[in-house]
Amino acid sequence: MAAVASLRHTLVLIALAIVAAAGDARADVLAGRFSTLESINTVSRFTASQSGDVAPIAVLGGPATTLVSAGSMFYDVPTRELWVSDFEGQQIAIFDADAVGSTAPKRRFSSPLMGQPRSARIMANRSEVAVISINCCISIFDAQASGSVSPLRRIAWGGVSGSQTQLNNPSGFDYAPTRDRLFVGDYRAEGSGFVGRVLRFNRTAETNAAPHSILEGPQTLLGSYVAAIVVDEGADEMFVLTPDASTGPGAMAIVVFGIDDAGNAAPRRRIAGASVGLVNASAMALDAERGELVVGSGAFNATPALRVFPRTGEGNIAPLRSISGAATGVTGASGWYSLAVVPARERVFANGFESP
Repeated sequence: MAAVASLRHTLVLIALAIVAAAGDARADVLAGRFSTLESINTVSRFTASQSGDVAPIAVLGGPATTLVSAGSMFYDVPTRELWVSDFEGQQIAIFDADAVGSTAPKRRFSSPLMGQPRSARIMANRSEVAVISINCCISIFDAQASGSVSPLRRIAWGGVSGSQTQLNNPSGFDYAPTRDRLFVGDYRAEGSGFVGRVLRFNRTAETNAAPHSILEGPQTLLGSYVAAIVVDEGADEMFVLTPDASTGPGAMAIVVFGIDDAGNAAPRRRIAGASVGLVNASAMALDAERGELVVGSGAFNATPALRVFPRTGEGNIAPLRSISGAATGVTGASGWYSLAVVPARERVFANGFESP
């Protein structure tokens, strides 16, 4: 028995060594598109190290998927599931992390009170999923929901009489498990324009509840709206994708704050400028293993590109890598609107010993 245990231990060490040596051997970046123009390629799958004008290693799309679009996505580590918010199809579809081709979802759900869903996140209790719904509100559903369902509760639009939520038209979205708190990107009118802001809500908030805290003000350097939010609790930081009017029309910046920053707080650092190359960017994901941020640039008929930056990057820096061009199969008309990263450790020796 001791010899068998020793052998298993040795094999595990060999497996881990292979993963370490291979780096991103099976790490994937999944990029979703908003348009219905190319329905067999709703989600493109690339390796984390690909660069240039390259074809995806696989695609997810086709009649069996039921997907019309992939307006937002997230990867759930414990279940190895890919959650796709199908804005045009007015549903959320859940797939195995390795699903490719015209594969049916494991389950899917919709709701009259969800309408066209934007971002979604499973929360710490594992029994609930929060969804930006009807372009105004946050609906909380059973994480195992299937079919047409009603939400468990909702955080209402801020324009309703008596509401203290201050929700207007939320878009960027993430969740901090240890804080048990939702981070919501939004904007409000100011003068003749708009100003971006980040609202935080406790998981149990409902109906007309006020935010736990709000980040906004001129010192934040947030643009006219917030396109995406990534929370990194390991580094105690929050990354915000927002317009950068000083660089030019459509330009975007990544603004980095302390995870609990509120009020008119200045950012810790900022990735912005002509060399950054973000235009009409709408999605951002963290590859924690590689220490990189992946950004989906080129929505709204700009040139589609996936641009990768160091997590600790600052200033007017060029991307580490970019994926863009005809070989990707993605045009400006269909764009990349959503991102998810499946880490290498989730793809190689998935249970720590046997191959998936």
